[in-house]
Amino acid sequence: MIGSPSVALDIAETLLASIPGQDISDKLWASVAVTPLAALLFAASIQDETSGIEWVRRAISNVDADASLPGWRQAAEICRRPTRQSAQSLGETLLRIATFDPRQRSSIVYIMNAALALWAADDVKGTRAALCRVLTLRRKSAKSGAGHEVQW
Repeated sequence: MIGSPSVALDIAETLLASIPGQDISDKLWASVAVTPLAALLFAASIQDETSGIEWVRRAISNVDADASLPGWRQAAEICRRPTRQSAQSLGETLLRIATFDPRQRSSIVYIMNAALALWAADDVKGTRAALCRVLTLRRKSAKSGAGHEVQW
């Protein structure tokens, strides 16, 4: 479970930065995609279901889906719940980006799907464990205390 919005942001940033062979426009869209991907990851992590990354995969392309279906609106609602005050900005940003021009949104969806494709491929290579170690070390150095555990 991703325990906080900041951990979700770290994971999203790391996944998007790991996409190989990015040109300048891919890097631009990857930077724009950090918060939407973090919102989707965070929303998936606090669902009652255990679908996790599969929920994210379904939700990524559902920019305009009704809030009752896995998608950007449902993720934004989850992030914006009163009990999730620290995640409200993730939800707000997700809804704002959902209003972008369809071509811009397509670029963001494309780059997020590329990051998740790497995640699936990394299952074979064991890079998930390495990502979790990197994030734990980042948290330790940032907080100069115990690191946050990331479970998948």
